[in-house]
Amino acid sequence: MIRTQRRALQRSLQTIRLFFRSQARWQAIGWFALLLTFLLTLNGLNVLNSYVGRDFMTAISERQRDRFVFYAGLYLAVFAVSTVMTAFNRYSEERLRLLWRAWLTRLLIDLYLSHDRFYRLKARDEVDNPDERITEDVKSYTQTTLSFFLMSLNALITSLAFLGVLWSITPWLVLVALAYAAAGSVLTILMGRSLVRLNNLQLQKEADLRYHLIQTRETAAAIAVTGAARTVRDCLHDRLNDVVANSKRIITVSRNLGFFTNGYNYLTQLIPLLLVGPMYIRGAVEFGVVTQSAMAFSAFLGAFSLIVTQFETLSSFAAVTNRLDTIAEAIEQARTPGPSAIEILSAEDRVAYQALTLWSRHERRTLIAELSLEVRQGSSLLITGPDAAAETALFLATAGLWEDGNGRIIRPGPEGISFMARQPLTVRCSLRSQLVGTDPRRCVRDDEILAALETVGLGSRVRQLGGLDADLHGPSVLSQSELRLLAFARVLLTAPRFVFLDRMDGDLSREQVGELYRLLKGAAISYLSVGDHHNHDLLAYHDTVLEIQGDGRWLTAPARTYDAFEVIP
Repeated sequence: MIRTQRRALQRSLQTIRLFFRSQARWQAIGWFALLLTFLLTLNGLNVLNSYVGRDFMTAISERQRDRFVFYAGLYLAVFAVSTVMTAFNRYSEERLRLLWRAWLTRLLIDLYLSHDRFYRLKARDEVDNPDERITEDVKSYTQTTLSFFLMSLNALITSLAFLGVLWSITPWLVLVALAYAAAGSVLTILMGRSLVRLNNLQLQKEADLRYHLIQTRETAAAIAVTGAARTVRDCLHDRLNDVVANSKRIITVSRNLGFFTNGYNYLTQLIPLLLVGPMYIRGAVEFGVVTQSAMAFSAFLGAFSLIVTQFETLSSFAAVTNRLDTIAEAIEQARTPGPSAIEILSAEDRVAYQALTLWSRHERRTLIAELSLEVRQGSSLLITGPDAAAETALFLATAGLWEDGNGRIIRPGPEGISFMARQPLTVRCSLRSQLVGTDPRRCVRDDEILAALETVGLGSRVRQLGGLDADLHGPSVLSQSELRLLAFARVLLTAPRFVFLDRMDGDLSREQVGELYRLLKGAAISYLSVGDHHNHDLLAYHDTVLEIQGDGRWLTAPARTYDAFEVIP
């Protein structure tokens, strides 16, 4: 428990240092300076309030009407100023928290999307729901961490502010407060040490439930046509039961911890009265000193009782920090590909495979064995056969994303080859950004973009949607075939030497497929295509056929003489 929280604290301090060294540091320093000013002011007002309260209660006990009216007015004035300061303090805290959250979320997004880390993270089982961690966990982390840090800072200021008040009444108040806080902290840790683990589990189970609900929405059509609603319902019920069961365990531990913490807080009100009450009875102090001691003791003890009073917050803080720590480490480790014997070399005029062997990631089944062939600029290759997994592996390996295998791949650099995946790119941004990106170094005129869209048959659709600057989320406004055409327009605009197409015939009509291949030939773009082995029409648009037969076997033949297109037994 203590080790986990210590690690969480170390990670938080490291993150805070990075934050205050970032481009947002001057804003962060400004808001933090305001927060520190408000905390000092509020603690000064609290000390002043203790003395005003002392004299106010003494005036009541001695029936001094004029003194009572004066201190009542002063009491109200202190309360009014404290109210304003508290509001400004809260506002400054929220602005600093928002600034920190935006910076940390932006940092994680940039890391997540660089060097294809987001793709490699899919294979890491320990990183569940990265989207949840980058959004909700960052929000919880910044909120909890900043609150705890400010509570600790305020505790330090409060302890120093009220130390002199308590010591001036009797040193025993200080000694008893320290001993009481130490004993309470130790007992709280012993009773609630399992909360960190349970809170971490709760975050995972809540994220799993949300993920399955999202999957249900995204696969709604498949669920409806297959009549699988009952199965999906049972699966969601299981996820919900996991959430509820773990929540019950958290509630039980919190209840047992509550028995102690509630008693601890109640005794806080009694202890100063037991110590100072006899002094008042002996006439050593005024009656107002009794109430002042209660207030000062409560504030001083609260400063040293953060573990007791904020234990559940601390356990949640450790759990959230652990989840962010995991994804931060995973993102860093995913910066470079894992160990792979597949060598990728650069050549601008060809795509070639030399003794390339690929196998499946989990079963280690051979998908392609010792593949050797070359596609020169100006020629085209059709990749087909009954083994879709092998075709996908070859597509991803050529893109540098498949690490399970050995051999050599020779291909142009990023500017010389494009890849059209089976699942079209769908991001929420303008059509212009989807087609040409946001790189300021790349300038494409509007007339060029519109010409490319007209060429693929999307000109009227774009005008209907509101033009190039319309903010669109692909799947909600464009059909699958339109998304494929949009991706093809992107290829025409980038004009690479080669393009690798994954099952372009899946969402497009026969006429559309033929027209797009003719456009590639007209633009002098060489291409490799993964196609359905039952689609004989594809032969007319390719020079060579690579048939992946299964169990690693393959063969090549000129397209004009190839007519197998049968499932190999």
